[in-house]
Amino acid sequence: MEQRIHFVDYKGKQILLEDLSGIQDDDTLIELIKQAQQVVKSQPPKSVLVVVDLTKSRLSPKVYQFSKTATEENSPHVKASTIVGIGGIMDLLAKAVSAFAQRELTSFDTREEAMEWLIKQ
Repeated sequence: MEQRIHFVDYKGKQILLEDLSGIQDDDTLIELIKQAQQVVKSQPPKSVLVVVDLTKSRLSPKVYQFSKTATEENSPHVKASTIVGIGGIMDLLAKAVSAFAQRELTSFDTREEAMEWLIKQ
């Protein structure tokens, strides 16, 4: 299985890329969210820059509930986070997760736009 949760160097900054793109299976998405959660929790408080790419993925109610909890639990370790590839109902769900976790999740159309925003935070 390809490495979907990993740090990338972008213009000298370490950004955690959570590549959840193209995944339609709930169990696979939840497993990747768990992996990302472990990585984030292993980092110092307010240090992690995160890009979550949900392009062409399906966010079921089960995955939505799990991601809400994971986002809230990760918040102490996250400096800033972005979401890529969402629109319509998924954008509304992301805003709900953001409100629940009391953490801003800014959305962008591309990974590059998201990373450019992150390195300025």
